[in-house]
Amino acid sequence: MATSASRIDAGKRVRHWRELRNLSQSDLADRAKMDNAKLSRIETGKMRPRVEDIESLARALDVTMAEFFGEAA
Repeated sequence: MATSASRIDAGKRVRHWRELRNLSQSDLADRAKMDNAKLSRIETGKMRPRVEDIESLARALDVTMAEFFGEAA
């Protein structure tokens, strides 16, 4: 089980990439086919995203998983 710190880290990464793309939460949620409230909970660290959620968000943000997690490609 992930710690609250890892939930917050995932949420910070989502917010970072969303803001770099100049997207609102609503825009990103629509692109990722995700409920806006769910995206908000992920960004604030109140919810641990599933792998499928991260994959969907990465596609919607047009980044690879490696880029999303800040790893060298």
